[in-house]
Amino acid sequence: MLPYGNWVHIGLWYANRYVYFSSMFLIAAVANLVISVTASQRAMALKLAISLAIVLFLVLNMKYRSKFLPVWENGESLWSYDVTLPDASIQSFNNLTAVLIGMAENADPENEGLWLEKAQVANDRVFRLKLSAGEHRWLAVAHYHKALILTYKDGPIEDQLEQFLMASRLESTYSDALRGAAVSYYQLALREENPDARYELAGSSLAFFRRHFEFQEKNSKAFLDQRNTLSKLKSDFPDLKITKAEVAE
Repeated sequence: MLPYGNWVHIGLWYANRYVYFSSMFLIAAVANLVISVTASQRAMALKLAISLAIVLFLVLNMKYRSKFLPVWENGESLWSYDVTLPDASIQSFNNLTAVLIGMAENADPENEGLWLEKAQVANDRVFRLKLSAGEHRWLAVAHYHKALILTYKDGPIEDQLEQFLMASRLESTYSDALRGAAVSYYQLALREENPDARYELAGSSLAFFRRHFEFQEKNSKAFLDQRNTLSKLKSDFPDLKITKAEVAE
């Protein structure tokens, strides 16, 4: 009940508040069992103490629930509140950015730019945080989000690629970042006029696609979509050594 009651802030567990709410009924059931077992007159003091504890628990729960319920209106309100707390973690900022990018994806063209600007502001704050040694790996998500924002804003492909590469260096198994780097290299290869440079970029694209496939579930939609993209890469650059097993049949 700690996350649900918000008595002690424990970060990301806020998102599981509805799961913890059910624990109230478990506590009530246990308390009822204890009272039933201790039914003698000598146990009246214990029964009274347990009853008072349950009442106090419910009163405090309702108090904090009414105070913080508006914060749980939606993902944006939840994480916007979470990042204002003194001990807000980098994951909270990443989650807020992800929510705002999602809002941009689903917004009409007139409001898409507004959501992207809000996402960029939230994401930029990540790079100003004082991180512990164990938190630096989470910077990979921030770099990936920065690349996504650039993509939606039609920013330079070179800048998108730089961010995808930063994310993949910080987290070598970051599948989405590897796919993003592969696509960016592919786009640069298509744009390049020098034949040798074109194939060098296409080769880099292929290398990142292969790394991406290592972390994809076989026969998943994402896996099949990327195989189709790899098939197009083979069509555009026939001299690349792409096996039949790697492309869509």
